[in-house]
Amino acid sequence: MLYKSLLSLSCLVFSVAAEQVFLSNCQYTSNGQLHSAFFYYADGDPSGTEFPAANNQACVEGFGCADVVTWEGTVRSGNFPSGDRFTSNINAGAQNLATGQYAGQGENRERFFNCYKDNNRQLFGGDGNICRSVYYCVRTP
Repeated sequence: MLYKSLLSLSCLVFSVAAEQVFLSNCQYTSNGQLHSAFFYYADGDPSGTEFPAANNQACVEGFGCADVVTWEGTVRSGNFPSGDRFTSNINAGAQNLATGQYAGQGENRERFFNCYKDNNRQLFGGDGNICRSVYYCVRTP
């Protein structure tokens, strides 16, 4: 009985605290400029105000941190200051999916991720920058 309870609890913790990468579009509140970025959260979904650590933020390769990109129909990569690299491959037309539907895949050097359509919810705001989630990628078991 105790074993079943512990097993259920460990499954719950795993599902709640899943490693995620967010493909995001952000806007500077001072001038309205848009830009895209990857944000990594080791412990799952951010609260809406949880600003990621600097080593968990990556610009889109080939565009820098001042450009907005189209996430769909092409491979996009970002290099994190920690040395990790994340690559996404969101399916063409995925912007037309309903929230939560499978949109493509992603990977870093160690793991694979399934990516899903998000609803442009706010990941975090403050310091003159508001970032919203376009897609979220969850580590596959």
